[in-house]
Amino acid sequence: MRLDEVENYTQLKDILEKANWRKFEEIVGKIFEYNGYEVKVSKVVSFENTKRQYDVIAKRNHCIIVDCKRWDNKRRIKHGLRKAVEDQIERIKKLSTEREKYPLIVLSCFSPIERFNKVPIISVYKLNSFLTNFSLAKQNILSI
Repeated sequence: MRLDEVENYTQLKDILEKANWRKFEEIVGKIFEYNGYEVKVSKVVSFENTKRQYDVIAKRNHCIIVDCKRWDNKRRIKHGLRKAVEDQIERIKKLSTEREKYPLIVLSCFSPIERFNKVPIISVYKLNSFLTNFSLAKQNILSI
C-alpha cells in the first residue's frame, strides 16, 4: 500500500511497522508535501570543519527542520529526548536560511511528552493535524 492510499490509522500503523528508518523519514517528508511544503529528505550539509545530516527540511514561508526518531517505547523517549532536542537545536543553528526556522522531533510512536525546551515532540500519527494548525502552534514553540 502506498502512503497516498492510506485512509485510516490502522493502515498507517501497518506501513510504519514495516518501515525502516529511511522509509520513516520518507513518510514524514510525504506528509509535509501533502501539506504544501517543499521537502528535502536525508540532506547532508557540509560546514567548515563538519557535516550535519537533516532528516527532513520542509519549506514554505518558514522552514521546519525535523529529526525523525523511530523509537518504540516511552522509556527510551524519556531518556533520549533531552539529547535529541539539544542536537536538533545545534544542527538548526548551523543551517543558514533566510526563513524562520522551527525545530521539530517526529516520533514513530505516541509520546507522553509534547514539548521539551519549546521544541514540539509529535507522533507521526498527529503530524498532519500539527501542520494543519501550525500557524497557531508556532506562537508557542522555539524559532531560530
